[in-house]
Amino acid sequence: MLGMGDLEYWYRLRKMTEDPYPLLYVQGLGAFPDYKHTDSFFKDCLIRLTDLGNQVLSGAANWTKLKGADEWYGGHHYVVGSQ
Repeated sequence: MLGMGDLEYWYRLRKMTEDPYPLLYVQGLGAFPDYKHTDSFFKDCLIRLTDLGNQVLSGAANWTKLKGADEWYGGHHYVVGSQ
């Protein structure tokens, strides 16, 4: 069974903040942690849902259909929308 490590967690969180369809807004963070550096200031950041994030949370919008997807999970290629 695959689990989510810290790098995968930061990657997914970063993807949720990217334009053109961000779900989250992070205030006070220069960059997300990665394998080269950590950001000890993340604990001091303010994170809030965007309007779209609230719509997705309520079920009124589908983020994957809006944004599309082209990702690999294990050996499975997950593609949604035109890339």
